[in-house]
Amino acid sequence: MEMREFGGTGIRASVVGLGCNNFGIYQDAAQAIAVVHKALDVGINFLDMAAEHGAGLEESLVAEALGPRRKDVIIATKFGQAELLGLKNGDTVFSEDKARQGASRRWIMQAVEESLMRLKTDYIDLYQVHVIDRETPREETLRALDDLVRQGKVRALGEAATFATADDLNASQAIAAAHGLRPFATMEANYSILVRDAEKAIIPALRDHKMCLLPYFPLASGLLSGKYLGGAIPMGSRLQRMPFIKTFLPKNLQAIERLQALADARGIKLAQLAVAWLAGNPIVGSVIAGATSAEQVAQNAAAGDIKLSAADRAEIEVSAPGPGDGLA
Repeated sequence: MEMREFGGTGIRASVVGLGCNNFGIYQDAAQAIAVVHKALDVGINFLDMAAEHGAGLEESLVAEALGPRRKDVIIATKFGQAELLGLKNGDTVFSEDKARQGASRRWIMQAVEESLMRLKTDYIDLYQVHVIDRETPREETLRALDDLVRQGKVRALGEAATFATADDLNASQAIAAAHGLRPFATMEANYSILVRDAEKAIIPALRDHKMCLLPYFPLASGLLSGKYLGGAIPMGSRLQRMPFIKTFLPKNLQAIERLQALADARGIKLAQLAVAWLAGNPIVGSVIAGATSAEQVAQNAAAGDIKLSAADRAEIEVSAPGPGDGLA
């Protein structure tokens, strides 16, 4: 599989990565371990996770799955959000402990040690801010993260806050430059054929800073999985588990059907078309693709080898909404 470097960091990651956010919540240990093992077998070396998911269980399951193969992978994890404790009556339950969230120096230094212990490693390849903490001075956060890099506990830094804007990124990069601190090398954003708002300001900012984009929800929360043609919502699917997403299905159904026809004409799955479209953008460092089975991992990995032509991409542009017109 193609490997791409994250912004001059020396970190080379597979163009298709593995999103581990279901581990310990929607997938048990056996399923999670099988998915990780298959990812390694098919050439995926980038694993993206968060310390808060399952109150650390996600990281622990990744460590269990990797065993002695930790050196073969790029581990990206995050800190800052409230801990996701689990499910109750189908709804996610978050901790209310304010002392175990945020982007203060105190919590960063504690959180990284906990992640290192759970991951059974002495370094994290990509450590990412997972929350916009308006109560903590941005410089305090960046100085703490810079110290982790200098100590060798972290190799590179990323912005992954769900509601981070291009202005947030620009402000952080300016502070890092002014004080000689390690800048962010990557930024995660919700980006897919159907969710295009990142094209307005975030992607231009990433180009300016010579950073990589790490797209999450590459299948638009499952809408590009091929499961929902005709508007049906299968039991056990993400849309069935997350009712608020259902409202986006009718709005995007015609685009989904047009994209399915494009995928069929090329002999590939709709999900592979979606991943290949992202991978074909040079600003993308690695597509964060989740998977619930080994078969899905193999399908995602194969999409990384699909090269869409300029004509293919032009046809997709006609078939799908532009920035601000789709799911987002």
